[in-house]
Amino acid sequence: MMSGMKAALMYPNFPKMNQDWWIDPIIFQASSWKLIHFIDYDRYAFLPALVQVLHRFTAFLILFLFLQILFKSFRLPLIRYMGFLLILQIVLGILTLLNSIGSIPIFWGIAHQAVAILLLMSGIKWWYLARMGRYRY
Repeated sequence: MMSGMKAALMYPNFPKMNQDWWIDPIIFQASSWKLIHFIDYDRYAFLPALVQVLHRFTAFLILFLFLQILFKSFRLPLIRYMGFLLILQIVLGILTLLNSIGSIPIFWGIAHQAVAILLLMSGIKWWYLARMGRYRY
């Protein structure tokens, strides 16, 4: 959703969302939660702001949850590899945002999505190995 609606163009900064810290106040306005704002997201700022906030907070929630696993299982090479990919993914996401002034930077966007695929694949492998009883955390 982030790339499809080009949400980075509305908020090309981090950790602020334009002048506001972390969350754009438009999300808390009751008048913003209308169906038209979801359908016609190119004309209204609400949905790109909501998607941006959800994307950022999901990234930090995943990081927090992963750190819980990392401290228990740092000796496992796959866990260290996933930790590296997760940090790289967050850094690439921030760099994509910071360089999205006027247009989305193709290199940073593709790199961010490529690392997401690697992270997803390694997460599936970790889940499979954990289900087989080979990795425990």
